[in-house]
Amino acid sequence: MSEAKGEDSNGHGVIVIYDISSCGSDAEDSSDDAEIAANRSKRQRMMPLSLSPALSSSSSSSSSSLSSSDAEDEIAFCCKVCMCPHDEQSSHLISSGDDAVFHRCCCHKIDSYKPDWKSPFDVVCLQMEENLLNNQPEHSIEKGEEYYGKEDSKKLIRSDATKESSYENELSMYAYDQVIYTCAKFLKYNRKYQAVTREEHRKSKRAVVLDVFAGIGAGVVALKRLGIDIKKVIHIEIDPVCTHVFKQNHDCKYNNDLVNDDISYVYDAYSRFEDVESDIEGLLEKYGSIDIVMGGPPCQDYTPVNAFRKGVEGEQGKYLPNFGKFIQVLQEQQGHENPLFFLVENVEIRKMEDMNPIQEVFGIPGFPTDAKDLSPCRRKRHFWINFPVERVNPDDSISTKSCLEEGWGLPADILEFDSRDEEGNWRKANTFMASKARIDDERMLRLQKIEEESSTGKRKVRYKKGTFTVSEREKMLGFPNGYVMHAMELLHKELRKVLLVRSKHEMKTNEYKKFSAKLKMFSGKRFKFKLRGDDVDILIDQPQQSKKQISHFNKEDYSKHLLGNTFSIPVVEHLLKPLSEVFASREYDRYDYKYEWQN
Repeated sequence: MSEAKGEDSNGHGVIVIYDISSCGSDAEDSSDDAEIAANRSKRQRMMPLSLSPALSSSSSSSSSSLSSSDAEDEIAFCCKVCMCPHDEQSSHLISSGDDAVFHRCCCHKIDSYKPDWKSPFDVVCLQMEENLLNNQPEHSIEKGEEYYGKEDSKKLIRSDATKESSYENELSMYAYDQVIYTCAKFLKYNRKYQAVTREEHRKSKRAVVLDVFAGIGAGVVALKRLGIDIKKVIHIEIDPVCTHVFKQNHDCKYNNDLVNDDISYVYDAYSRFEDVESDIEGLLEKYGSIDIVMGGPPCQDYTPVNAFRKGVEGEQGKYLPNFGKFIQVLQEQQGHENPLFFLVENVEIRKMEDMNPIQEVFGIPGFPTDAKDLSPCRRKRHFWINFPVERVNPDDSISTKSCLEEGWGLPADILEFDSRDEEGNWRKANTFMASKARIDDERMLRLQKIEEESSTGKRKVRYKKGTFTVSEREKMLGFPNGYVMHAMELLHKELRKVLLVRSKHEMKTNEYKKFSAKLKMFSGKRFKFKLRGDDVDILIDQPQQSKKQISHFNKEDYSKHLLGNTFSIPVVEHLLKPLSEVFASREYDRYDYKYEWQN
């Protein structure tokens, strides 16, 4: 492979787009086949580059050779691992200057001659430099403050209540909390649970946990709060941001500030559900029998928010019944002498044509819950579990006030207007959602009362509008303070050390090597850069199934997105409590905390 510099007919500097697949290939180099030679010529296109003054002096330098390993070592972090669809992947590389790092053409959708190409970060840097040269302030993406009068705020309350009602399942669901207790399969599961609790070795075994669709690890948080002794956690999650948050809060090998909890964490065995689904035999051979399986498969095809939902027939909807089939096969293969307990979560499913095939797979109906019975926020969900379920005794005394910043409250509370719902209970925060369009919609409204004195001496009241912060959502869902936000702040700080590197020289520093190794799971994700004041903000994409739905989030919005996808800790803790009678017990550092509303 070679790098040819010179000038094209328009006076631009030129550089070869390297084809790293052909580097070191003696067979192709020695071949006289005209077709191979023609294909090689097509692959090695010339790209014009406007050279900066610092580089122009070397634009006419002679060609120099570059080995395949050198090229691989000098690929930018964002392109180090190619995540493009297989049929779109390319071995072509491009850079924007002599010392600039290489990027993969496929990752940046470069398939033809493009003059003056710059990487996304280069473009933002040029914008910043241009603003400085022109003495213009950078554009900020911060939202301005909004204020409302009392009547406008009341209208918002009514509008929000209508939206939330439309998002929830208003059907009876035929009192499934009663149906499950008369289900023959569920009664059989209960008898098996009772037999296990009568065994002599009960409460001496450490649990091996398979956490599929693991998210940020809410299930593991609940197990630790219950004091269940965990031996191993096999964490399977497609989103590396979720895995980072989990590691940062649980794994002392990843976060040196944590106390060693004597749990073996496994991340690299399987990256997707399909991987473990097709390798049950290998899973059992490598890790032994599994004691607890937890997971929350994608809900897009069941949620009433999605007008295009397809239920069990949808691309995302199929994961729920397939997860149920996987659990049944896993139990069969590991043998019934090794009992397997499972907890599976999804949104409250509205249509019986979806519920029936899911019930057929699991053998039991979904158990309905609403987080408002145990916490300050609403969150209707269905759970499929094969051990005793204790009925929830709603705690109507829990309010959101303890979880909100001082001076802020739910609109109805701040306005002293309709503070109780139709059932006479204190209002709770509306359901947190994950989509970019709904993480901060009007259902997330909070208000602060601002009292001022006018020039005439009259008292003036305004209401400052805001939405629930990341910290407030963490508290209402029962997570430790900073569980998500602190991890996201650290992630962005560390990503800056690898993503904002523009030169090959910087890539050779120990700091770059350290963080590029630690953050390897993020290589290949799509990043965007935006000016925020006089700084550069990094936006991360979420895992997508469709090219038409690509969304990028900054650290605050990504945190809200993660919390919109997770479990309510008080609900899962309540459901998992019977397993405390099966496994050994212990205490965990940082997980014996009280919920915010209990302080």
